[in-house]
Amino acid sequence: FKMKSVERNFIIALVGLAIVEYLLSSFPTIGFFVYAVFVGLILILMENEVKHTKEEKLLIILMILPICRIAEIFLNLEFFWSTLVFYLFIICVTLYYVIKFWLRFEKTPFIGNPTYFFGALGISGIAWAVSKYLFNWEFSGIVFLIPLIAYAEEIYFRGTFQNLANEWFGNFSILLTAFVYNIFSISYGFTYVLIAFSAALILSSLYHITKNIYISYVLNIIFHVLLFMFYPVVYGI
Repeated sequence: FKMKSVERNFIIALVGLAIVEYLLSSFPTIGFFVYAVFVGLILILMENEVKHTKEEKLLIILMILPICRIAEIFLNLEFFWSTLVFYLFIICVTLYYVIKFWLRFEKTPFIGNPTYFFGALGISGIAWAVSKYLFNWEFSGIVFLIPLIAYAEEIYFRGTFQNLANEWFGNFSILLTAFVYNIFSISYGFTYVLIAFSAALILSSLYHITKNIYISYVLNIIFHVLLFMFYPVVYGI
């Protein structure tokens, strides 16, 4: 069995991301440098590989989050603005590559109807304004962020990454998507890693069965609400 270069690069990217995420959480200054170098090396490795096969597209999609992470750290904003910029960046970059690669998934709407999501965002915006200006609630910003976070995660992890991974790995794409989601939870500690992996596994399994991103979106919102209530450290509290 001879491993293809794109398969080798994909494994390197997965293992490397877990390592540099750990370094970033344990040694922020050195970790940031290593993180940036790692992403640069992966992009160099991809330079001669990108011929728009489904495997190479998946590798590029995988690198969206590390690139967004570097941008988030470099900006060094307070939690609300940092989170807002990070997830908006994920949405924009994901949509860019979906359009660039002309990704179409038969009977699998990867973003659903954006009107519904913008409607949810509008309602959360009103709830944010009420909780902030009428009740002066300290954590009102979370009310606005949660629907945005859930939307970004669903169109990236389930809508794009899992759909592409399914074409390459089949049912194993469920576990792979949960694993990738979990990589970016390392900085919150072992307990949250278990919580995040379990939640991601449930969301990915339901999406794989139903092919309905609305269900996973609503469940993702519920998951983040529960996180805010019982594990607020994730929201910088």
